[in-house]
Amino acid sequence: MFDPLFSVFGVGVRPFSACVCLGALAASALFLLMCGKGKIGERGEKCLMLAIPLAVFCGHLLNCLVLPSELVPDFGWQIFLSPWMGGYMFYGAAAGACAAVLLLGKGQRRTLFDLAALALLTLIMCVRFAEPLDGQGNGIPVDDPSVPWCFFPIACPDPEWPDEWNLAVFFWEGLYALLVLILMLIRLKKRAPGQTALTALILYAAGQVIFESLRRDQVVRWLFVRVSQLISALVLAAVVIIAIIRGLRGHRGVLYMSLTLLFIGGVIALEFAVEKPLILPGGKLIFFSLPLTYSLIALCAAGLGAAAMAAGKSLFSKKETEL
Repeated sequence: MFDPLFSVFGVGVRPFSACVCLGALAASALFLLMCGKGKIGERGEKCLMLAIPLAVFCGHLLNCLVLPSELVPDFGWQIFLSPWMGGYMFYGAAAGACAAVLLLGKGQRRTLFDLAALALLTLIMCVRFAEPLDGQGNGIPVDDPSVPWCFFPIACPDPEWPDEWNLAVFFWEGLYALLVLILMLIRLKKRAPGQTALTALILYAAGQVIFESLRRDQVVRWLFVRVSQLISALVLAAVVIIAIIRGLRGHRGVLYMSLTLLFIGGVIALEFAVEKPLILPGGKLIFFSLPLTYSLIALCAAGLGAAAMAAGKSLFSKKETEL
């Protein structure tokens, strides 16, 4: 969308890429600052040095694994080992950072997971706010008479059609990441080691369930399935399942699992309602308005997050030690 500002080893660096690099720098600075306050020292520095390349590689690798039929015919199998060619997914980058902690954080893994979560929230916040520089971050149209909210920050003009306005998803995702970051920094030391990381993951995943649904830009998808939304739902379900395996028995385990399945089913049904009408006996069609449909998806996302949060609390106790 914008011409490169400069090049590094023959690869052009555009404004969006520069902002992502600055975001990574800010995230790294926060990580090192928190490591210093936590007296982690050299172990944290080593984790950071490994986390950066692993995050870049795994973020690109996940994107390639999700879209091999689209990428391989055009770029060949070498695309899997060529992160400089672009295409990343945040869940892959987060997995790469977690792998670095698992490899080098022995004895302090849970604390390092917490600090990595803060750094990743900083990075995703910067990436979201910068998305317009890459022509991304646009949501559903809002210039319809039933949705008269054509002003920033609720909406912004479409990059290709200035007369058309879309929901400014990039702004709300960035603001959400900022709020989650602030929330995680508050009372950080009073949480059990690892609890901040899990809470941040749950809040991020719950947010993605609704934000990914609102997007109308170049989202990663399988047919009509938005992959990041699917991964987010699976992450939230996995938290509940792990809690049950780890000892969350009785009516609470059944309740949280039932609610999780109910809300996931609700999101799936509502996603269909966005594109297609409800068909009643006799062939009568009922179309749901976008504000109603997305409000219900948001409620389902909040319900998924609440169920995972309640189940996740059972995974921590004062008696637990570092990994």
